[in-house]
Amino acid sequence: MKYYLALLFCCYAAQVSGQQFIERVYLKDSVTFYEGYIIEQAPAKHVKIFRFKQKDTVQVELTDIWKITKLYDIQKKAMPVAQHPKRYYKSVFLELGGRALAYSVNYDMRTERGRRTGWGLTAGLSVLGK
Repeated sequence: MKYYLALLFCCYAAQVSGQQFIERVYLKDSVTFYEGYIIEQAPAKHVKIFRFKQKDTVQVELTDIWKITKLYDIQKKAMPVAQHPKRYYKSVFLELGGRALAYSVNYDMRTERGRRTGWGLTAGLSVLGK
């Protein structure tokens, strides 16, 4: 059961963190670029990009790519830190080999509103079993 929960948490964290940026893939012809989410990267072969505007998938060979950049996803309409003065910043994360011997699930909250740095509180849960 604990392995199932750890796997579920990792999948959720990967989904949430992966949707904060849009990738832009520039080709060597210096005219063409593709914008969307990279859904597959085959080492030394190709990259598959899901283009959300066109609702299709494009496969590009690595030999044709000039560079790949990440862009802020404006569709999320997330406000910058300066516009959230009354918000406490909170996070949940999985830690491997850190304060616990094997792994732990932790919750962190900053004590100053509108700041991601500074003093904070952290609580964690770790299970050691056979």
